Amino acid sequence: MDMIFDGFQVTIIGLAIFMVNHVIHNEFAHWLEGSMFVASFLLFAIASAYYPNEA
Repeated sequence: MDMIFDGFQVTIIGLAIFMVNHVIHNEFAHWLEGSMFVASFLLFAIASAYYPNEA
């Protein structure tokens, strides 16, 4: 298993880290931020499903 990531995968991981860091930094999680996580997960899943697999 190699650790070669393309730009799409790095961008998705970076956005996820940024969103979680934002919520942790505020020290308070609101239900709207939780729904933002669910919506972003769905968008990431749909984008990953349509992303061409080179393997």
